[in-house]
Amino acid sequence: MTSILIVDDEPVIRKGLSTKLNQSGEFKVVGCAEDGVEALKMIDQLQPDIVITDINMPNMDGLEMLERIHEADDEIAIIVLTGYDRFSYAQRALRAGAADYLLKPISASVLNETISKVDAKIRQRKSEKKRTDMLEKMLFPQPEAGKEDVEARMMAIIQEKWNDPNLNMDMIAEKLFMNSNYLRQVFKAKNQISFVKFLREMRLHHAARLLTETNMQVQQISDAVGYQDSAYFSICFRDAYGASPREYRENSRNFERDR
Repeated sequence: MTSILIVDDEPVIRKGLSTKLNQSGEFKVVGCAEDGVEALKMIDQLQPDIVITDINMPNMDGLEMLERIHEADDEIAIIVLTGYDRFSYAQRALRAGAADYLLKPISASVLNETISKVDAKIRQRKSEKKRTDMLEKMLFPQPEAGKEDVEARMMAIIQEKWNDPNLNMDMIAEKLFMNSNYLRQVFKAKNQISFVKFLREMRLHHAARLLTETNMQVQQISDAVGYQDSAYFSICFRDAYGASPREYRENSRNFERDR
C-alpha cells in the first residue's frame, strides 16, 4: 500500500486529509508533520512513497523542504497542496521536482485521482528499476566472496571525498564499476547504518570539531564539511547535537572556562 506523509501547519487540515486518504483504502497515512523541519526528520525515519505538503509554514516552508528532500532522495514524490495561486510558487515547486501542484480547497475525488496517478508513476519507476538491477546483476555479477574488500574500497573513497557535496553512492559505484544498490546493501550490512546517515554523522562530527577548535565562521564550516546551504547545515547540526552551531560553540567555550 502506498505510504503518505502529510505536512501542514493546520491541525484541522492534517486530520481531514489523513481521514480522507485512509478511508480510501488505497493509501496509508504513516505520519503528519506541522512544518518542514519536522517533516525532514519523519521522512528519514518513515521513508514514505509520497509527501503532501502546504507551502506557508513556520520554521521551514514547503518549497524549501521540497528542495531539501530532492537533494537527498529524488525518488520521493511530492504533491504541493496550497491556497497560494501564484505562478512563481508553482514554477519553483515544479522545477524542484514536485509531482503536482494543487489548490485548496480540493475534493476527495480529485485528490485521490491525483495521488493514484502519482502512485502509478512510482510503481512504474520501481518496476523499471527492478528490471534494470536484474539486468545489471546478470551482466555484471557482484563478487559475493569479496564483500570485505568492496567495503574497504568504499570506505577509502568516503575518507577521501567525505566533504565533497556531490558525494553519493552513485559516484562511488561509478568509481568501483559496481551496482549502487548492491553497494548500499553491503555498506549497511557491514556498518548497521545507511550510507546517507553515516555520511551525515561523519560530516557533523567534523563540524563539531571545527566549531570547538577553530574560529571559522559557520558558513565556512558548512562549506568545509560538504554542505552547500548553511541554513540546512544548521538544521542538521541542531538535530544531531541539540543546539545550533553557534550555541554549541558558545557552550563548549563556557565549559572550558568553567573547568
